[in-house]
Amino acid sequence: MIQISKPIVGLQHILVVASLLLSAISCDSSLKKAENSQLIDSNWEFAKQGNADFLPAEVPGTVHTDLIQNNLIPDPFFGTNEADLQWIGKTNWVYKTTFDKPENATSSFTQLLRFHGLDTYADVFLNGEQILSANNMFRTWDVDVSEKLKDKNNELKIQFRNVFDETIPKWESAPFRLMAFPNNDQADTMIALYSRKAQYQFGWDWGPRLITSGIWKPIELIYWQDIRIQDVQVSSKIESKNLAQIHASIELESQEDQQLTLQIYLNETEYINKKIAVQSGKKTYPISFSVKNPKLWWSNGLGEAYLYKARIQVTTDQKLVSSKSLNIGIREIELVREKDDSGRSFYVKLNGVPVFMKGANHIPEDNFLPRVTEKHYRDILQSAKDANMNMIRVWGGGIYESDTFYDICDELGLLVWQDMIFACAMYPGDQAFLDNVYAEVIDNVKRIRNHPSLALYCGNNENEIAWWQWGWKEKYTKEEQKEYESDLKKLFYETIPNAIEFADGTRPYTPTSPISGYDSKSYNQGDAYYWGVWHGKEPFSDYDKNLSRFMSEYGFQSYPEKSTIDKFTKAKDRHLHSEVMLAHQRCMADDRRDKEYGNRLIQHYLETHFKQPKSFESYIYVSQLVQSYGMTKAIEAHRSAMPFTMGTLYWQINDCWPVASWSSIDYFGNKKAAHFSVRDLYKPILIVPKIAEKSIEFQVVSDVLNEVEATFVLEVWHHSKGLVQRQENNWKIPANTSTRMESVQLKELRKGFKDNELSLVYYLKNETRAAKRVVHLMEPKNLVLKKPTIQVSKIEQNGKHYISLLSDVFAKDVFLSTWKSSNNEILNKDKTVRFLDNYVNLFPNTPILIEYEGVLNQVDEISILSLVDTY
Repeated sequence: MIQISKPIVGLQHILVVASLLLSAISCDSSLKKAENSQLIDSNWEFAKQGNADFLPAEVPGTVHTDLIQNNLIPDPFFGTNEADLQWIGKTNWVYKTTFDKPENATSSFTQLLRFHGLDTYADVFLNGEQILSANNMFRTWDVDVSEKLKDKNNELKIQFRNVFDETIPKWESAPFRLMAFPNNDQADTMIALYSRKAQYQFGWDWGPRLITSGIWKPIELIYWQDIRIQDVQVSSKIESKNLAQIHASIELESQEDQQLTLQIYLNETEYINKKIAVQSGKKTYPISFSVKNPKLWWSNGLGEAYLYKARIQVTTDQKLVSSKSLNIGIREIELVREKDDSGRSFYVKLNGVPVFMKGANHIPEDNFLPRVTEKHYRDILQSAKDANMNMIRVWGGGIYESDTFYDICDELGLLVWQDMIFACAMYPGDQAFLDNVYAEVIDNVKRIRNHPSLALYCGNNENEIAWWQWGWKEKYTKEEQKEYESDLKKLFYETIPNAIEFADGTRPYTPTSPISGYDSKSYNQGDAYYWGVWHGKEPFSDYDKNLSRFMSEYGFQSYPEKSTIDKFTKAKDRHLHSEVMLAHQRCMADDRRDKEYGNRLIQHYLETHFKQPKSFESYIYVSQLVQSYGMTKAIEAHRSAMPFTMGTLYWQINDCWPVASWSSIDYFGNKKAAHFSVRDLYKPILIVPKIAEKSIEFQVVSDVLNEVEATFVLEVWHHSKGLVQRQENNWKIPANTSTRMESVQLKELRKGFKDNELSLVYYLKNETRAAKRVVHLMEPKNLVLKKPTIQVSKIEQNGKHYISLLSDVFAKDVFLSTWKSSNNEILNKDKTVRFLDNYVNLFPNTPILIEYEGVLNQVDEISILSLVDTY
């Protein structure tokens, strides 16, 4: 039983965190290197409960992937297969294996079975004896089996009970019905919120309903003798440019009282060599030391994400008995929540510097989590860094991410906003549920707390705004409202922050996201979401009118490119209204029968800004241009509002399956048009055009920490005649703020030409921290565009491969692809060419080079699509 104490003191004030953080001791990919441990990962079999015929299984894995591997079910992502596979989540499953105890694990060793992740309701038996009953996908379970293991042929059996049998009785017996957003738990009986299980498995407005079970993280046999380092937490305070004070809390577990020597090394330099008296059992020992002239860890764009190589070791009688090797980064972080003339701030200070957060929301990368490899994580996170992001939000409807995810964020300088795993729903408040959550939070916070990338914790996603603004509260009686609000406070203002304080205590916590926007007057109080564009059909221009202190969610949907659609459809299904395409368009209205809701919203904005496309392939391409167009308006509005607004995290960077969604990178890693736009919009210096009736004003936003002197260049291009004029002006760009620079009269730019014949190009000369960008004086649908003749050639320079493009007239948003399909046959299934830039604008008789990766034999393998080709 946990004790609920008062909320953390100072949550509503500035939360200063000074942290020297280390990469967490891996609970997944690096376990094979763990000291005194053995993975239980071979000879696994599985079957339906009651079925005597067991089949090979892979651990870590899921029941769905095991069924796929044994050719018992089709690909759940193809066609409408998802609907036919719902029986899997309603079935009980059994997994079993046998293993031998390591020969060196003698009776003097303490032996533990560690279950890093069981999804979700599991009874575990060792040699016929039940040793564990698990009920939380996110918890780590340790069982002492020192007296239970045999030398040979230990049988480990795990019986998984299905989530429906476990949770429907809770739904039926509840004193009142708890709610979830209809697109989330896509069933009339909403059971997701009763189960400590990844909420997105039950369906979302971008994801399928595939409720899986299984051993989703490794099982490890840990054996140790004498003493071991159980856990470590390190924090720091930067005293000056030349000095950091380091405090380490080292948890040791000893089999007896004894003397030992503790040593700490950074980059092979010894900082601590200290004899300590250790008591039997578990105890934490504090150690402090100083680092002179520390190299700080900085987020992407501000400096190096420097990581020290650290080693902590324990010796007795000059014999090494336990050690941990890890990376650490020295940095201070602060979440500033101060009252000011505009309301109340919400921004991040890193090493004393206010930093505008540029990033995206991240969802789980697959519905079947063990399929996600280090390469998958690296591809997405490297793409985030390359797009000039400095923050990733781990969204609350998914999972606490793997150690690999945070390791890569540490390396790349990507700060992490970490939601606790609660989203868009009302949750129970009974003591058993709270106790389970308390243990879950401690397990995961301890695991991830030592990453320099980890910036802040957040209690939930949209739970409070749903109650206060979405009309949920009005559906309940006064007594029910009072009871639920008490439960909400227990969970997000007591249980979770108390667990975080116990396990970490060094980082800011905000109880919910968004924390403002509950009424029309509160956008100036903290982070907010804005979905008036999209669900509200409000114009893109309204991004300028709906600004908060930190924009943590907003976005616009598009279809993935045709290469992705081909992989989950047959030729007959490749039209917007096919049953298959609608199954992969999950944005539905509150009435889930309205499967065309998302399509209608895309169409609404498309016809506002673009001409109607002539074909299916044209439509999916133009949908990406609409998304890019809207995202551009949003990010320009957010960044130019600096310092009132100090963050923009769009929804979302990735997908968990092939689908129409808000992602900027689809399930197969294809970057949409929006991602290339984001890359330029997130550059350290951004020039924002503000077009009025008679003039265009240029505002410049800089994240650079010093004043920049640069030459601003403005070019006017006629779509057929080429460059018609060019202006230059010297600018002094102030550091780390947004500034209005100059205004240009439109009549000076037109020079007798019509607006629909012109494109304006603007950039900073010889300044790579700013992008060259294009703006039009009319909507894309009104532009005069001629069919281009584009010359294509291959070029190799300095070992890199490029495509050269040269057009006779202006060609807008040129998309390059090597994907070809014919009916149901994918002609180049195994050949992937990645263009490092795409959706580019070509100006008359002005060549550009686009780098590519992969095998390209002939340029005629490339297909080219531009906007004029779509109508």
